[in-house]
Amino acid sequence: MAIICPLLNLYLFVMFIYIVLSWFRPRYGTAPAKIHDALGTVVEPVLSPIRQALRPMMGSLPLDLSPMVVVFGILIVRGVLRCG
Repeated sequence: MAIICPLLNLYLFVMFIYIVLSWFRPRYGTAPAKIHDALGTVVEPVLSPIRQALRPMMGSLPLDLSPMVVVFGILIVRGVLRCG
């Protein structure tokens, strides 16, 4: 648990930065765009399956709730593990 809790915290931080950067759609080739792409390689493998599972429930609503599902999931795991 000594390593799992900090990793969960780090993943939450990475997820938060990725989400915030996605709101602003940085221009291609800029430093924020490169950061967004790098974070995407870590975050998208987790978000993509959840996004596909939520798609039938969301219908045509253009709202991506997959980050919220992942964040809530991590918070639940942190609570179960008692990660302070």
